[in-house]
Amino acid sequence: MSRKSRIASGIILVVAACIGLWLFLYRGSSSLAASYIPATPDMTGWAAPWITQMKAIESAAEKGSIRDLGDLGLNYHANGFFQEASLVYEGMMRLDPSDPLWPYLYSDILSGFGKLEDAIELLTTTLGLDPTYPTARLRLAEGLQKLNRTDEAEAGFRKCLEDNPKDFHAMIGLARIHIDRKDWDSAEQMLRQATLIRPSLGAPFALLESVYTQSGKPGEAANARIAGTGKPAHEDPPDPWKDHLIDRCQDPYRLRVAAATPRYENDSLAAIALLERAISLAPQDASIHRQLGMLLFRNTQPQAALSHLRKSVKLDPVDPDGWAYLVHVLTESGQSIEAENQTVIGLSHCPEAPGLHLERARQRIASGDYTSAIRSLQTLIRLRPEESVGYVELARACFASDRIDDGIAQMKKALEVEPGHPVAITTLALHAIESGDQAAARRLLLDAKAQLRVPPSDIQELTTAFSNQFGSQP
Repeated sequence: MSRKSRIASGIILVVAACIGLWLFLYRGSSSLAASYIPATPDMTGWAAPWITQMKAIESAAEKGSIRDLGDLGLNYHANGFFQEASLVYEGMMRLDPSDPLWPYLYSDILSGFGKLEDAIELLTTTLGLDPTYPTARLRLAEGLQKLNRTDEAEAGFRKCLEDNPKDFHAMIGLARIHIDRKDWDSAEQMLRQATLIRPSLGAPFALLESVYTQSGKPGEAANARIAGTGKPAHEDPPDPWKDHLIDRCQDPYRLRVAAATPRYENDSLAAIALLERAISLAPQDASIHRQLGMLLFRNTQPQAALSHLRKSVKLDPVDPDGWAYLVHVLTESGQSIEAENQTVIGLSHCPEAPGLHLERARQRIASGDYTSAIRSLQTLIRLRPEESVGYVELARACFASDRIDDGIAQMKKALEVEPGHPVAITTLALHAIESGDQAAARRLLLDAKAQLRVPPSDIQELTTAFSNQFGSQP
């Protein structure tokens, strides 16, 4: 055999060996991939196209497609089939061990089930594969904190802040550690920074209230409580690795919940898209139409909003919120007659709806029928005695009908229910000034100054009125 023939034969043998090895490994990976395909869960009631899609993905995974196996797990995870997703993720960690996505998403599921030790192990694996993903480091620190591994958690939070000095969630985590150690000054400093970074969230204000209460500062505690009133307590940190799952979601309820999270607060178009997708999956769900209607109204699309709100009350005529939102949007859109008509119809279906009684009272006040307005507001107070709005509106109706003493009594009740209510406290302060009650006027004016929700212009007007009336500064 010539030299060239021997070389050619060797090349053929090498190629054949490579092909054989590839076939061996392919069969092995195919068999391994198939072993991590979960039993198909009950999908009764789910959209038929999605079921068909899932069957196609599963079929491809059964033939050994690692990419389709991962796709199967992501779809299960996105739609709440967590046990099925977990099995797939275990397989992907073996078949695709260099991708940090799989241990990270698996840790998310385990954290939801309270298996924090296992989740921490997976997060450590994630960071070993990709130490640059900030949310994995934050989640690891939070998990360690929940397990009372405080020193490790603190180191994790501080590393987050080294990488991003404006990491709001790391600040909250460190503040909680300072609070546990009763280091009130450090906790206050950290929380004040957090309020500057995310003033729209309530968590730092709630923690500040606790810090001030524990450190003997009741005035500051009250201010912190008022500053946080009405704000969402929490917002998840940016998490692109998990957030993309919503694109695969086919569950109308999950889409609804996602659209209402603070994440979409500044991205109303994305929230609208989620709700429109939810409606395409569940067109007869009144609650989705109601939520979309209010979101469209806030996005300055009143006609589209009214269309969905009308659909909402048609689908669920005994939902008081649907009627209240419909009447509110009609009123704000200048359709006062239609708003009154829908209020009457709504009350015929929901006679105990607080929101409708409030709207009815405002309509009667606008028409000068204070007697009817007062009756509606008395009903509202009976239904919601713990809320200040009924007392404040009733006071206004009393003032408009020259029942000054009754109005003042209602404002006092509003202040009892909600200490520091800006309208109640400024109204009572002005009344005390005009009545010549200097001691009460001074006390109320000083209380008003301590409330963050009272505009500085109101404080200035009250101070001027006080000085004119009593000849001195309060």
